[in-house]
Amino acid sequence: MTSEKEPEKRMLLGGQHLNDPKQVAFVRSHMLPAITLCYNRCTYCAFQGENKPTVPYATIRKHKEARQKNIRDVLFEGGERPYKFNDIRSILDLWGFETYVDYLYTLCELALLEGVLPSLEVGFLSPVDMKKIKEVVLSLKIMIDSADPKTDTTHHKLSPGKRFGLRVKMLEFAGKLHVPTSTGILVGIDERKE
Repeated sequence: MTSEKEPEKRMLLGGQHLNDPKQVAFVRSHMLPAITLCYNRCTYCAFQGENKPTVPYATIRKHKEARQKNIRDVLFEGGERPYKFNDIRSILDLWGFETYVDYLYTLCELALLEGVLPSLEVGFLSPVDMKKIKEVVLSLKIMIDSADPKTDTTHHKLSPGKRFGLRVKMLEFAGKLHVPTSTGILVGIDERKE
């Protein structure tokens, strides 16, 4: 038997108590590209061609459609440091964004206004960028990709943002700033058994 105050402490999602070990809950999600042009050149990734940024206001319709399907979460995927490319920098300037993070902030803010919770997977963000973006994101996805730092010389040879030590530092920054994160490795890119 539960006390009268206990339900007040529980979070509800779809009528289910999230802290009830007998219940399983999930949130349906959709994924939208931010910019699929990336400064890194990982051997296994498709984010390497020419691509224009997603127009922020074009995402509103997608969020409305998602909400009609009871989807409550969006993952914005973006290439790392696309502002290093002159054509991307020119587009962001034309649209009035001083920085890439300002652009990402707007994407996330529009999602929130439509009742969708945004998460980001955009590669390297500085502590200053994380501090700003945490105002409008549910979480950051910061992939390590490989637990073996030696892949820096194979799959990530042309990917400065994927250096093992840098990604670990990013996770440390996020922790210090209390930014929720998810992370992981890609099984099959040269890890040793150890």
